[in-house]
Amino acid sequence: MINIFLNSAYGGEARDASALFSLWYVSTFGDEIHPGTMERGTGTYGGAQDSRFVGGSQLVATRPAKELDGRVHLSAPVRRISQDAAGVTVVSDAGDWRAVRVIVAVPPLLASRIVWDPLLPPQQDQLFQRLSFGTLMKCVAVYNTSFWRAEGLSGMGLLRGGSPIREMFDNSPPR
Repeated sequence: MINIFLNSAYGGEARDASALFSLWYVSTFGDEIHPGTMERGTGTYGGAQDSRFVGGSQLVATRPAKELDGRVHLSAPVRRISQDAAGVTVVSDAGDWRAVRVIVAVPPLLASRIVWDPLLPPQQDQLFQRLSFGTLMKCVAVYNTSFWRAEGLSGMGLLRGGSPIREMFDNSPPR
């Protein structure tokens, strides 16, 4: 079960994951009242897989990008980030920008490919280079009727035995 969970969560196997990170990850499924548990993290009713963004989670990125009115540049990898007393300079394939602060929200492997000035602390640099993540892909199937619900089923499935599909969740519109 742990391998199934880790494959879903970060595309790896238990042997590839830090036990401490995995315990922390499970603890984040909790809140001020409820402790984090595997059931809360994988649950389709009252758990992490219960709710969806109406319109899709891509809205978290596309709505702010629209408000930024052309200031978001796609297909323009950041090559260098330099910080000095006055702020930060970001150099990308689409140009250079100055800012007071920068948020870097990319996978660790991609962050390790950015030239940092000054250099990142050695521990951060080593983490970026060694933190392994697997390969994941999400596909969404749309059905006219959630036929499994009439039979009291959750729509969740776990597959093993060499199947390229590892798990499924009911991603139907709200009930």
